[in-house]
Amino acid sequence: MGLDTVELIMEVEEAFGIEIVDGEKTETPGHLIDLIFSKIGREPGRLVLPGLRAFYAFRKACLESGIGSRSEIKPTASLESLFPRRTRVRDWYRVGEIWGLKPWPDLRRPGALVLAVILLTLMPIIGWALTMAPEGRVLPLSFALWLTLLFLGTLLTRPFRNRFPKELNTVRDVVMHCLSYQPAIFLRNSESLNRQSIAVIVKRIVCRYCDPKDYREGAHFIRDLGLD
Repeated sequence: MGLDTVELIMEVEEAFGIEIVDGEKTETPGHLIDLIFSKIGREPGRLVLPGLRAFYAFRKACLESGIGSRSEIKPTASLESLFPRRTRVRDWYRVGEIWGLKPWPDLRRPGALVLAVILLTLMPIIGWALTMAPEGRVLPLSFALWLTLLFLGTLLTRPFRNRFPKELNTVRDVVMHCLSYQPAIFLRNSESLNRQSIAVIVKRIVCRYCDPKDYREGAHFIRDLGLD
């Protein structure tokens, strides 16, 4: 079992609150789904889907933050329209704080800004290395100085993080993202997950480690999905 597979198994264990021991079959997503269901699942007639509760919790957090209306906050609603760029940073993290889920997705810097920071911090270092750096110590000193400037540039541009991660486009994406990290918090004491719910969450987790286009329940983690 390679490092990717080990990390995947650990993430699944944390998400579902279970322990997967050596010898249990975990070669494909389907194996994982069946194994999780055998540990925490119940028959379909006695189960609930946590996704709807997660959506209601997100909508409640938005409404308490003064964002949108009940009719506007729906699974297909665009995050770009729901969170205007002018107040996005404040509103987004306020919703995360009210909802109380960890980890809450961080906003990203625009790609052009990231590139500008890299170039602007790299150019003076190149000039310094070519003209003033002590002989024999050019590379280590240049690299250390560049990392220092890059760190400062990262801090200075922190307020400009106003882009959603590329995998988050709609309210449904946010709900599924958070559900894949902490599905159990949307269940009551006497409830559990059905296989369909487990399959949706497992797919979300596995696709963090592979190309989503390659995902299928019968795909081998190493041979088909490329995990090491």
